[in-house]
Amino acid sequence: MVAGRREQILATAAQMFAARGFHAVSVDELGDAVGVSGPALYRHFATPADLQHAVQDETLARAASASRCG
Repeated sequence: MVAGRREQILATAAQMFAARGFHAVSVDELGDAVGVSGPALYRHFATPADLQHAVQDETLARAASASRCG
């Protein structure tokens, strides 16, 4: 599941950020939500800001893809 862990983190983070905002979600909460320790997230993202940027990039890529299809 490690190969899909990054995608799982991104999807879960996107949901949590949308619901509560980036600054209201702790690393430990996000880790708990995906079944790892909070510090384990740093294996996939160097900083919380890197995670936020990855979520934004993924969201924009999905929106662009959807707009081309529709």
